[in-house]
Amino acid sequence: MLFRSPADATKVKFELSGGYGSFVVALMPQAPRHREAFLKLVEQGYWKDLAIDEIRRAPKNRKQAQELHFGLESTRGADDRSKWTDTEASKNQVDFEDSNLSHFSGAVSGRNAADGKSCADRLWISVEDAPDHDGDRVVFGYVVEGLENLKKVCEAPMTTQEEEQGIGKPSDTIRVTSVTKL
Repeated sequence: MLFRSPADATKVKFELSGGYGSFVVALMPQAPRHREAFLKLVEQGYWKDLAIDEIRRAPKNRKQAQELHFGLESTRGADDRSKWTDTEASKNQVDFEDSNLSHFSGAVSGRNAADGKSCADRLWISVEDAPDHDGDRVVFGYVVEGLENLKKVCEAPMTTQEEEQGIGKPSDTIRVTSVTKL
Protein backbone atom coordinates (compact mmCIF):
# COMPACT_ATOMS: atom_id res chain seq x y z
CA MET A 1 0.00 0.00 0.00
CA LEU A 2 1.34 3.42 -0.93
CA PHE A 3 1.42 6.31 1.50
CA ARG A 4 -1.28 8.92 0.94
CA SER A 5 0.36 12.33 0.94
CA PRO A 6 -1.37 15.65 1.56
CA ALA A 7 -3.01 16.92 -1.64
CA ASP A 8 -0.76 19.98 -1.69
CA ALA A 9 2.52 18.08 -1.13
CA THR A 10 5.29 18.96 -3.57
CA LYS A 11 6.11 15.95 -5.74
CA VAL A 12 9.31 15.00 -7.55
CA LYS A 13 9.67 12.32 -10.23
CA PHE A 14 12.84 10.25 -10.66
CA GLU A 15 13.47 8.25 -13.87
CA LEU A 16 15.83 5.26 -13.72
CA SER A 17 17.93 3.55 -16.39
CA GLY A 18 17.89 -0.11 -17.40
CA GLY A 19 14.15 -0.50 -17.74
CA TYR A 20 13.56 0.15 -14.02
CA GLY A 21 10.98 2.85 -14.74
CA SER A 22 10.28 5.79 -12.47
CA PHE A 23 9.03 6.74 -9.03
CA VAL A 24 7.45 9.83 -7.51
CA VAL A 25 8.28 11.24 -4.07
CA ALA A 26 5.89 13.48 -2.12
CA LEU A 27 7.72 15.82 0.27
CA MET A 28 6.31 16.22 3.75
CA PRO A 29 6.00 19.46 5.73
CA GLN A 30 7.26 17.86 8.98
CA ALA A 31 10.91 18.22 7.86
CA PRO A 32 11.09 21.73 6.32
CA ARG A 33 14.91 22.05 6.23
CA HIS A 34 15.27 18.70 4.44
CA ARG A 35 12.43 19.50 2.06
CA GLU A 36 13.92 22.87 1.09
CA ALA A 37 17.46 21.48 0.69
CA PHE A 38 16.07 18.57 -1.38
CA LEU A 39 14.17 20.95 -3.69
CA LYS A 40 17.27 23.08 -4.17
CA LEU A 41 19.15 19.95 -5.29
CA VAL A 42 16.29 19.06 -7.67
CA GLU A 43 16.63 22.52 -9.28
CA GLN A 44 20.39 21.94 -9.68
CA GLY A 45 19.85 18.50 -11.27
CA TYR A 46 22.02 16.99 -8.55
CA TRP A 47 20.95 13.32 -8.88
CA LYS A 48 21.10 13.09 -12.70
CA ASP A 49 23.58 10.37 -13.73
CA LEU A 50 24.17 9.17 -10.15
CA ALA A 51 23.97 5.41 -9.59
CA ILE A 52 22.13 3.33 -7.03
CA ASP A 53 25.15 2.51 -4.87
CA GLU A 54 23.65 0.08 -2.35
CA ILE A 55 20.72 -2.26 -2.05
CA ARG A 56 19.73 -4.20 1.04
CA ARG A 57 17.48 -7.20 1.30
CA ALA A 58 17.08 -10.19 3.56
CA PRO A 59 19.66 -12.92 3.10
CA LYS A 60 18.47 -16.50 3.58
CA ASN A 61 18.96 -16.61 7.35
CA ARG A 62 18.16 -13.06 8.50
CA LYS A 63 15.27 -10.63 8.46
CA GLN A 64 16.09 -7.31 6.83
CA ALA A 65 13.83 -4.79 5.11
CA GLN A 66 14.44 -4.02 1.46
CA GLU A 67 15.93 -0.57 0.95
CA LEU A 68 18.18 1.25 -1.45
CA HIS A 69 20.63 4.14 -1.32
CA PHE A 70 21.85 6.70 -3.82
CA GLY A 71 23.42 10.15 -3.84
CA LEU A 72 27.20 9.57 -3.82
CA GLU A 73 28.82 12.05 -6.20
CA SER A 74 31.60 9.58 -6.98
CA THR A 75 29.07 7.39 -8.86
CA ARG A 76 28.24 10.14 -11.39
CA GLY A 77 29.03 8.64 -14.77
CA ALA A 78 31.67 6.33 -13.24
CA ASP A 79 31.38 2.80 -14.57
CA ASP A 80 34.49 1.74 -12.63
CA ARG A 81 32.96 0.87 -9.26
CA SER A 82 36.37 0.92 -7.57
CA LYS A 83 36.16 4.71 -7.90
CA TRP A 84 32.85 4.84 -6.01
CA THR A 85 33.49 6.05 -2.48
CA ASP A 86 31.28 6.80 0.49
CA THR A 87 34.04 8.27 2.64
CA GLU A 88 33.75 11.86 1.39
CA ALA A 89 31.51 14.02 3.51
CA SER A 90 28.28 15.25 1.98
CA LYS A 91 28.34 18.86 0.78
CA ASN A 92 24.60 19.11 1.41
CA GLN A 93 24.12 18.60 5.13
CA VAL A 94 21.31 20.03 7.21
CA ASP A 95 20.58 19.89 10.91
CA PHE A 96 18.86 16.69 12.01
CA GLU A 97 15.09 17.18 12.23
CA ASP A 98 12.81 14.96 14.27
CA SER A 99 9.96 14.73 11.77
CA ASN A 100 8.10 12.04 13.76
CA LEU A 101 7.47 10.30 10.42
CA SER A 102 7.92 6.56 10.32
CA HIS A 103 9.86 4.33 7.94
CA PHE A 104 6.80 2.82 6.31
CA SER A 105 7.15 1.23 2.92
CA GLY A 106 8.18 4.05 0.59
CA ALA A 107 9.80 6.30 3.22
CA VAL A 108 12.51 8.61 1.86
CA SER A 109 15.09 9.60 4.45
CA GLY A 110 18.40 11.42 4.60
CA ARG A 111 21.56 9.50 5.36
CA ASN A 112 23.02 10.30 8.77
CA ALA A 113 26.08 12.52 8.93
CA ALA A 114 28.35 13.50 11.81
CA ASP A 115 27.69 16.11 14.50
CA GLY A 116 23.89 16.01 14.52
CA LYS A 117 23.61 16.50 10.78
CA SER A 118 21.73 14.67 8.06
CA CYS A 119 22.32 14.54 4.31
CA ALA A 120 19.81 16.08 1.92
CA ASP A 121 21.60 14.53 -1.08
CA ARG A 122 22.30 10.96 0.07
CA LEU A 123 19.00 9.18 0.28
CA TRP A 124 17.67 5.94 1.69
CA ILE A 125 14.37 4.66 0.38
CA SER A 126 12.65 1.99 2.46
CA VAL A 127 10.95 -0.36 0.03
CA GLU A 128 9.48 -2.32 2.94
CA ASP A 129 8.56 -1.16 6.44
CA ALA A 130 11.77 -0.44 8.36
CA PRO A 131 10.74 0.75 11.85
CA ASP A 132 14.27 0.06 13.17
CA HIS A 133 15.34 3.32 11.49
CA ASP A 134 12.67 5.50 13.14
CA GLY A 135 14.37 8.30 15.05
CA ASP A 136 17.71 7.36 13.48
CA ARG A 137 17.17 8.85 10.01
CA VAL A 138 15.09 11.87 9.03
CA VAL A 139 12.06 10.84 6.97
CA PHE A 140 11.04 13.79 4.79
CA GLY A 141 9.08 12.18 1.98
CA TYR A 142 7.25 9.10 0.75
CA VAL A 143 7.13 7.31 -2.58
CA VAL A 144 3.57 7.77 -3.88
CA GLU A 145 4.04 6.19 -7.33
CA GLY A 146 6.44 3.55 -8.64
CA LEU A 147 7.23 1.61 -5.48
CA GLU A 148 7.03 -1.60 -7.54
CA ASN A 149 9.92 -0.27 -9.66
CA LEU A 150 12.05 0.23 -6.55
CA LYS A 151 11.24 -3.33 -5.47
CA LYS A 152 12.69 -4.48 -8.81
CA VAL A 153 15.84 -2.47 -8.06
CA CYS A 154 16.14 -4.14 -4.65
CA GLU A 155 15.79 -7.54 -6.33
CA ALA A 156 18.53 -6.83 -8.89
CA PRO A 157 21.39 -9.35 -8.98
CA MET A 158 24.46 -8.83 -6.80
CA THR A 159 27.66 -10.83 -6.40
CA THR A 160 27.34 -14.19 -4.61
CA GLN A 161 29.09 -12.82 -1.51
CA GLU A 162 26.80 -9.77 -1.43
CA GLU A 163 23.74 -12.01 -1.90
CA GLU A 164 24.80 -14.00 1.19
CA GLN A 165 25.20 -10.78 3.21
CA GLY A 166 22.04 -9.15 1.83
CA ILE A 167 23.93 -5.90 1.18
CA GLY A 168 25.69 -4.77 -1.98
CA LYS A 169 25.70 -2.94 -5.28
CA PRO A 170 23.41 -4.04 -8.10
CA SER A 171 25.49 -6.01 -10.65
CA ASP A 172 24.17 -3.77 -13.42
CA THR A 173 24.66 -0.05 -12.97
CA ILE A 174 21.27 1.57 -12.40
CA ARG A 175 21.35 5.35 -12.80
CA VAL A 176 18.98 8.25 -12.21
CA THR A 177 18.39 9.58 -15.73
CA SER A 178 16.21 12.56 -14.84
CA VAL A 179 14.60 14.34 -11.90
CA THR A 180 11.58 16.59 -12.38
CA LYS A 181 9.55 18.68 -9.95
CA LEU A 182 5.89 18.03 -10.76
